Amino acid sequence: MGGPAEIHVLITRSEPEGRQLAGKVAELGCHALRAPAVILGPAENREAVREAILEQPRPDGVIVTSPAGLQEAISLLGPGWFNQQPLLVPGPATAERARCLGVAEVVSPPASGDSEALLALPLLKRVGGQQWMILAAAGGRRLLEQTLAERGARVVRHHVYQRLPAPMPRRVGQLFRAREPMVLMLASAAALSWLRTMVDQEAWPYLSRQAAVAPSKRVARKAREAGFLHVVEAGGADDAAMLQALVEVLKQGGFG
Repeated sequence: MGGPAEIHVLITRSEPEGRQLAGKVAELGCHALRAPAVILGPAENREAVREAILEQPRPDGVIVTSPAGLQEAISLLGPGWFNQQPLLVPGPATAERARCLGVAEVVSPPASGDSEALLALPLLKRVGGQQWMILAAAGGRRLLEQTLAERGARVVRHHVYQRLPAPMPRRVGQLFRAREPMVLMLASAAALSWLRTMVDQEAWPYLSRQAAVAPSKRVARKAREAGFLHVVEAGGADDAAMLQALVEVLKQGGFG
């Protein structure tokens, strides 16, 4: 493998966060390629979702599962609605964004995390008899609501935005066919599944020989199960953690 300037880094994070990460990857001297696995959009019937949320009793706490969900939820309900109970979000950057949008009481794991990191927060340890609301997109993991229900909470989920499958950018497909050296920055297990669907069977052995950066142990495990031989687990899904893991990959080399 050559130096950073010869390496393409595939970024599967959705926009606009993917664009921000791509800029930081380019600063390392790599060729940053944006290939978001999903396109994010508002809920199909925003007013019906809003009415359904407002008609329910005030919950003991609200969990928003992503930056996109936070943006849509605050646009839908206004920051004042969130100031009447704790708001839990998946990382410090999302928490800071919530504060900038006017939400006062925001709690997050110390590093950007997944459902397991949220469930480890003290507020979610003893929830028996409480009612918690999850604002998310359709699909995805149900670990949060399943675990909270097992801990004795009443859980209601509302879909405040939606994920739509994205096409594979033509330039990325060309690089796959040319067997160019590449590092894959996997945003999630869903991004890995999207790649598996989009990449033809002949190209997959080449792709699985490339290095992959995973934001969590779960995604790293799934990448290895999918055949990836060189997987580096980042300390979280935030830019700093993913970039640190990318630097480690570039130092190690030996793939592609």
